[in-house]
Amino acid sequence: KYPNSGGVRVFALKAFFEINDFELKWKKILRLLPKKVKRTGKLAYTTRDIQEMLSVAKNQRARALILFLASTGVRVGAIIELKMKHIKDMPHGCKAFCIYEGSVEEYWTFCTPECSEEIEKYLAKRKLEGEVFTPETPVFLAQNHNGSELLPMGQFAVYTSIRRVLMQAGKRDPKDATYQ
Repeated sequence: KYPNSGGVRVFALKAFFEINDFELKWKKILRLLPKKVKRTGKLAYTTRDIQEMLSVAKNQRARALILFLASTGVRVGAIIELKMKHIKDMPHGCKAFCIYEGSVEEYWTFCTPECSEEIEKYLAKRKLEGEVFTPETPVFLAQNHNGSELLPMGQFAVYTSIRRVLMQAGKRDPKDATYQ
């Protein structure tokens, strides 16, 4: 059912057997794995696609999220680690973001002025609702949070939010959506 994840399971077994000095013919075993499949087979979203998504996006978080992902090109998994301390204002209305801070994959990326403006609107909305920001405050919050604990938006929530907007914009058939 999940041909792309078979290798992970087999390599775990391979490591176990190698650590215990048990010799197997791994070249033959690895040939038995199913071929990997392309997960979505879709092209990148065009500027027009993004505009259509923004035209149907109902809330500020979704708009900021769409523009952030489109503008910076970061992976969805980086959003859970993104905190206020990782944002730096740049000239011409842009922002810089430190992604995967402290890891070997750490890098800086930049967003467009349009994205920067939407993020500012999203953060301003949160401030109006009484949120107090610290350097450790998540940039994108989970939808359901109590006032005391601000949880970052998780990977599944990002996929769900984007999928909802895609369907509203008529960009994806729900049966065709393979985002996980």
